[in-house]
Amino acid sequence: MTVVQCSNCGLRSIVAVPEDLDEYYGESYFLKPGEGRYQEKGYSDYDRIPDSEFLWRLNLLGLFGTNRGKLLDVGCATGKFMTLALRAGWDVEGIDVSPFAVQVARKKGLKVHLGTVESLTLPPESFDVVTAFDVLEHVPDIRSFLEAIYTILKPGGKLILLSPDAGSFRAIAMAERWIGYRTSLKHVHYFDMRFLRAALTEVFQDRHLTVAEFERGEYDYLLGVAQKVPSRVHNPLQDLRMKVLFVNRPDSFWMPGGDVVQMLETKYHLEDLDVKIDISLSEHPIGVGYDLAHVFNSQIAYQEFEQVRHLKQIGLPVCLSTIYWDETETKWADVAVRAIFKTAKNEAQLQDYLDEFRNQRLEIKGISPVSPSPFYAMVKSVQRRLFEQVDYLLPNSQLEMREISLRHGICNKPFTVVPNGVNPEVFLDADPKPFIEKFGIKDFVILAGRLEGRKNQLLALYALRNEDIPIVVVGSQYDRDYAELCKKWAAQNVLFIDHLPQRELASAYAAARVCVLPSWMESTGLVALEAALADCSVVVTNRGATWGYFGELAYYCNPLDPESIREATLRAYHEFENDQPRREKLRDLILSQYNWKQAAEKTLIGYENTLAIHAQSSLSQDNKSVEGREYQVSIIIPVFNKIEYTVRCLQALEANTPKNLRYEVIIVDNASTDATPDILAGLEGDVTIVRNERNLGFACACNQGAKLARGDYLVFLNNDTEPQPGWLEALLARALEERVGVVGAKLLFPDGRIQHVGVAIASDPTIGVSIVPQHIYHYWPDNLDITGRPRDLQAVTGACMLIMKPLFDLVGGFNEAYYNGHEDIDLCFRVRSLGYRVVYEPRSTLVHHESISGPERYRKVSDNVILLNTYWSGKIKPDDQDIYLADGFFARFAKEGNQWRRELRQLPKISIVLRVGQDREMTKSCVQSLVKWTPLPAELLLAGPAVTYEIYEGISSTCHGSFEVKVPAKGNAVNCGNSTNPFRTTSDPSGEYVVFLEDTCLVSEGWLEGLLKCLESHPMIGAVGPVSNVSNAIQLPYISSEKESLPWAIKEIADRLRSTNKGVYPMVRDLEGFCFATKTWIIKEMNICDEVLLNAGSGSSLKQILAGIVSAGYQFRVATDVYIHRRVGR
Repeated sequence: MTVVQCSNCGLRSIVAVPEDLDEYYGESYFLKPGEGRYQEKGYSDYDRIPDSEFLWRLNLLGLFGTNRGKLLDVGCATGKFMTLALRAGWDVEGIDVSPFAVQVARKKGLKVHLGTVESLTLPPESFDVVTAFDVLEHVPDIRSFLEAIYTILKPGGKLILLSPDAGSFRAIAMAERWIGYRTSLKHVHYFDMRFLRAALTEVFQDRHLTVAEFERGEYDYLLGVAQKVPSRVHNPLQDLRMKVLFVNRPDSFWMPGGDVVQMLETKYHLEDLDVKIDISLSEHPIGVGYDLAHVFNSQIAYQEFEQVRHLKQIGLPVCLSTIYWDETETKWADVAVRAIFKTAKNEAQLQDYLDEFRNQRLEIKGISPVSPSPFYAMVKSVQRRLFEQVDYLLPNSQLEMREISLRHGICNKPFTVVPNGVNPEVFLDADPKPFIEKFGIKDFVILAGRLEGRKNQLLALYALRNEDIPIVVVGSQYDRDYAELCKKWAAQNVLFIDHLPQRELASAYAAARVCVLPSWMESTGLVALEAALADCSVVVTNRGATWGYFGELAYYCNPLDPESIREATLRAYHEFENDQPRREKLRDLILSQYNWKQAAEKTLIGYENTLAIHAQSSLSQDNKSVEGREYQVSIIIPVFNKIEYTVRCLQALEANTPKNLRYEVIIVDNASTDATPDILAGLEGDVTIVRNERNLGFACACNQGAKLARGDYLVFLNNDTEPQPGWLEALLARALEERVGVVGAKLLFPDGRIQHVGVAIASDPTIGVSIVPQHIYHYWPDNLDITGRPRDLQAVTGACMLIMKPLFDLVGGFNEAYYNGHEDIDLCFRVRSLGYRVVYEPRSTLVHHESISGPERYRKVSDNVILLNTYWSGKIKPDDQDIYLADGFFARFAKEGNQWRRELRQLPKISIVLRVGQDREMTKSCVQSLVKWTPLPAELLLAGPAVTYEIYEGISSTCHGSFEVKVPAKGNAVNCGNSTNPFRTTSDPSGEYVVFLEDTCLVSEGWLEGLLKCLESHPMIGAVGPVSNVSNAIQLPYISSEKESLPWAIKEIADRLRSTNKGVYPMVRDLEGFCFATKTWIIKEMNICDEVLLNAGSGSSLKQILAGIVSAGYQFRVATDVYIHRRVGR
C-alpha cells in the first residue's frame, strides 16, 4: 500500500482512491471472521465485542448535549450500537454497505438500509443525530459524504464521528509501525485534527465545532462533532481568531466528570467570544499552530505534568484549570470506608469501626488522616512541579488558590479565579415528568456523580438505610468494587441508574426533593449547582469550597459522620415545602454568579494575561540590551545609625529567605553618622544603596526605595527586625488572595512577647481625636490562639509590610507630610479606600527590637496623630471593641465578623444562669473559662442554694468586670444577705438569650456563638445543647481530668469539632440541664414564673423548663461544633 500526503491540508490517501467501495473491499472483507478486538477485517463475530466498547460511544451523545430523538448510525455493521441506543430510548435507523451485516441486523428487528448515505434517498431534515464511527476513513469523497449528512440533519442536529488519528504523537513517532497503518489496510484516507476541522468547516458552521484527539488502549482516535446551523457562510476573519488547544486526561470521554463538563461548557461559550478551540486528550499533545494551551485538572499530576512538558517544549504558553483539592483525607477515607464495610462482622463491630473513623483514629495499613501513603507524597511533589511549569492558573475559587499556595508554596504564579457555571437552558425549570414516567418515582433523595470513594455515596446510603424515603443513585459504575459495596449496604428502596444524559438528569433533579453531595472534597460542587437550578434542596459536604458557592442557602454535612449526613438529609427533605424561599434565593444566586458565559469571559481574561506575560517574557529574553533583571520582590530597608541591628537584619534576611525567590534589597541610608556608610559600601549581590545627605524620615526614604524597585511586590522592612524562616513566603501567599492590597506580619519582642499582631483604631475623647491607632495585644505573651489566625484589619504596621508595586504607585506612596509615625496607617487607609484589603498574616514572623532609632523616632508623635485625624476623621470608624469582641469567635465567625453580628441583631445581650454548687474551686475555674471564652455582652445570674455573699463577691472578683454578676431577688432569698442586701438583684433575665449552665462545666472557644448560631438556624428550635464528655444527647469518650492534661485535651476536641462539624445540628429527643441555650421570649411565652426560672439551681426546675419548651412545640438540637467539658463526681 502506498500512501501520499497533501502538502496543503495534511490529508493522507492511498495512491488510487476507488470510486466503487464494493469492488475495492471485496466480498471477503465483509464475511471473514474478525481478527482482534475491534474486528477491523470482518463482521461475523462483531456482536461478541463487549458492550463497554459501545457504551462509551453512546455516552458521547449526552456529553455533547444531544438528548433523545431520531438517530441514524452510518456504518452500523450488525447493529450492536443501535441495540444499545434503542434501550436508551433513541429512535434508531442504520446504514451499512455490507449485505451480510444488514441481514444480521434486520434479523434483530432493526431498521437498517443497505448502501451509502450518499446513494440512498433519505428524507431531508429527518434526523436529530447522525453517528459515523470508524467510517470517514473508508469514504472516497469526504465532501460528498458530509454534504449528504448535512442534508438529512434537522436544524440544530449534530454529526458525531470517530476516526483513526494519523496525526497523533504515536503515529508520528512510530511511522509505518503505527497500529493504524498495520491493522487498517483497507482505509482510503488517513488524517489529523487539522484536516478534520477543515473538512467539517467546509460543510458545517465553524463555531461550536468540536475536533478532539484521544487515546483508548493502543488506538488513537479523532472525534468530530458538528452542528447544523442556518448559515454556513465562512468569514475570512475567523482565521485570525485566537486558537487554543484544550488538553485533558485521556479517559475523559468514557469516564466523564466535572472537569469534562467544565471543559466542554467553557469551549462552547468561548467560541461565542470568537475563540477557536480544539481538544487533545493525548498523553503527548502536539501544540503546533496554537496560540496557547489550556490544560484541565491537576489531580492526575504525573499525567498532566507530562502533557504540559510536551507543550512547553515548543514554547507554547500554558494555562491550567487546577480543579485541585488536597487528597490527604480523601485517600485515607476511601481506603478506610472500604475496609470498614468489607471487614465488619456485625452491626456492633461496624459501629465501633465507624466511631473510630469519625474521630479520625482509624489507621489502615499505615494510611492515616495525616499520612495517606508514600505514593501520594510523590503525587504532591509532581503537582508542585506542574504548578511551577505552567504560565497561568485558573482556579475555581479563592479557597482553591489559597490551598495551592499554602500546600505547595506557589506564591508568585499569576492567576484568575474562574467559578464554575451551570447551563440554565438544561437545568432551569426542568420538567420532572419524563423521569417520573420512565422510572415511576418522585419526591426522592438523589445522589448524582460517579460511584467512587471521593463522592462518599457508600456512607450516605448506609446513613439513610433505615429511613422510609426513596433514594435514586445516578452515576457511572466504573469502580466496580465500590459500586458493589454501595448496592450491598443500600436499602431496598434505592434505585441505581448507571448513566443519564444531561436533560434526563435535569428531569431527575426536578422530580427529586433533595440532592445530597457528601464528598470528601469539592472544589465547586457542580452537581449541587445543577440540582439547585432544577429546584432541588441541596445537602453538601462541609469540605472544600462549597461554603464559598452556597453560603447559608445549602444544608451542610460532615462526610466523616453518617449521623450528620442523615440528619442534614432528613432536615432538607422534611423542610422541602417550607424551603421554597431558600431555593429561590439559591437559584437567583446561581443565575447571577455561576453561569458559563461569565466563566468563559473570565477565562478569556486569563488567556489575554497569559499571552501578555509570555510576550513580555519572550521580549525580555530576546532583548539583550535591557539592563538589570526583573525581581519578584523588592525589599526596602530605611536605616539611620544602629549598624549592629542592620547587620543582624541582613544576616537573618539572607539566612531565612529562599534562594529561589527572586528578590532585591534596597537600603536607604538617612544620613547615618556611625559605621553604617562604610559597612553598606562593602555589601555585594543584589543590593542597591541610597545615601541621603540628611535624615528625610521614614516615608521619604521608603518612597525613594520604591522608585528604584524592580519587583512586582514591595516589602518595607525596619532595620531593627530579624526575619524568621518562612516569613516572605507567607506574605506572598496571603497577597495572592482576592483584593488583598497590603499584608502585615507578626512581630515579636526578643523575649517572645507580642509587639505587633495588627493595629486597632481607638478614639480618645479626652484629647479630642477620633482616630488613635493602637497595637492590639501589645506586650502580651505569644500564646494566644487568636493571634495565630490571619485577619482583615484597617491597618498594619510598616515595620514589615508587603504591597503590590502598582498599587503603591497608584495611591501615591507614603505621605511625606508625616514624620516617622502614622504614615503606614495612612497608607493602609488609602489602600482600603480603593476597595483593597489589609490583612495580618501570622505565619510571617519577625523579631522586632522596636524603635531603636532613638528620640528622633518620637519627635513628632502628637503632630502625626493630629495630621492623621485631619485627613481621616469621620471617614474611619474605631474598631478596637469590635476586634476584641470578635476574638471569642472561631474561624468562620471571626472571618464573617459584622455579618454574623447582624444576624444576631447587633451584639445581643446574654443572660447566663449559673448553677453554683459547694466546690468553690470548681466554680472559680468554670467562671474563668466563661471570662476567657465569652465575647458577647452578658449578665451572670447566680442560682442555687449555695449562693452566699462571699461566693457572690468571689465570682465578681474573678469576672474582672467582664459580666454583670447578679442574684435573683426571689427564689434564693434565704441566702440574700441582710436587710441591706449587698447583692445586685434581678427578677427577670434581661438578655435576648438565656443559657443555663452548671459550674461543673468548662466552656471552650466559640461555645456561645456556636449555641446561638444553632438556635437561630431555624425558627422551630427552642433549645440547644453542646457535645460533652458526659451527656445523654451526644457524648464523646471519657477524658481524664488530670489538671496538666485537661486543658490540652479540651482544646484539641473543641478545635476538631469546630473544623469538622461546622453547622451540623442534629435533632435530639432530650437535653440535659447542665448546659442549654434558649430564647428569653420563648420562656416568657411559656409563662414560667420567676421562682422556677431563677431557682434553676435545682434539676427539677431545669426539667420543668425543658418540658415546657417541648410542650410548646419546639425542637431540641445539639450544636455538634460546640464542646463543653463536664467534671463529674462533685
